[in-house]
Amino acid sequence: MLYQLEFVLFPIALFLTYITVNHWKLSLSRKAFAEANGCKSPRCRVPLKDPFLAIDFVWKTLQNARKDRYLEGTHERFQLYGTTFASKHMNYNTIHTNDHQNVKQILAARFEDFKLSSFRVDAMIPLFGKGIFTTNGEVWSHSRALLRPSFARHNMVDHLPILESHFEQLMQAIPKNGATVDLQKLFFAFTMDAATEFLFGHSVNTLHTLQEGSAAAADTSDSDFVKAYT
Repeated sequence: MLYQLEFVLFPIALFLTYITVNHWKLSLSRKAFAEANGCKSPRCRVPLKDPFLAIDFVWKTLQNARKDRYLEGTHERFQLYGTTFASKHMNYNTIHTNDHQNVKQILAARFEDFKLSSFRVDAMIPLFGKGIFTTNGEVWSHSRALLRPSFARHNMVDHLPILESHFEQLMQAIPKNGATVDLQKLFFAFTMDAATEFLFGHSVNTLHTLQEGSAAAADTSDSDFVKAYT
């Protein structure tokens, strides 16, 4: 009986030891990084009713999302807790920031020091595949190098006429009789038309089909692309 109990408890103890050692090593690594780079602690930590899994914090986030006020809820938290604050997301410690210097470090100056969360990768890779939105390291650098020429300053200037052309199509698609219009649908079509011409050299011209009184129809393959993307 004692042998059977030891047989069960030993793997559990081994697993807990593994978790503890990994957590300890991660804490030491983060502490060393913070000291080497002069990082300061977040200005505030969100008070939680559930300090273990932060169920109350997560539940409030989900409620905001269901009510289509996720951005408003996030803005309210920054107003309440400051530009940089700490919290938890289930068993993950999290830091929230809208401080422009922090954002600059994360997205530009020290991008290589930060890694995409597995939450983001798992959620986005079915749609975007392995590219700049879902990868790290050398794979990300390769994807960025492929896209960089399209976003060079001189290219952006050259493409202003393209944006103007599609903006004119957007204005023509808005009813002139004062009727209620779904601008979100039009803005999506404008973005799709401009982006496909900018990146691929060929616009899918979805705004043509939305113009008031227009009988024009987009190419079938273009329509299929937009439908598949949506």
